[in-house]
Amino acid sequence: MTLAATTVGLTSGVMFDWQVAVMPGLGELPDREFVSAFQALDRAIMNPLFIWGTFLGGAAFVVAAAAAHRQERGRFRLLAAASAVYVLGVMGVTMAGNVPLNERLADVDV
Repeated sequence: MTLAATTVGLTSGVMFDWQVAVMPGLGELPDREFVSAFQALDRAIMNPLFIWGTFLGGAAFVVAAAAAHRQERGRFRLLAAASAVYVLGVMGVTMAGNVPLNERLADVDV
């Protein structure tokens, strides 16, 4: 349960910071500089510590936490709901929406 809360919290923090600080800051740059800076940030975040340690690890840990509490009906339901929200709402949106856009920007020659 602690690993689930920690990894999901870390991922949430990264996504929050990206939304409220990184992207607004990049948005002040001219287009060419924006694309170049974004490409560098995207390459940097694609590392095993973030991908496996928090982003995918968070999904594994919330599902494992739910499974570990399957005998406790109320807690299991809450953890199963949290797992669904994380897997669909965070991972699903990121993989289906953001990653393809990031890949398109990675292909831009600046």
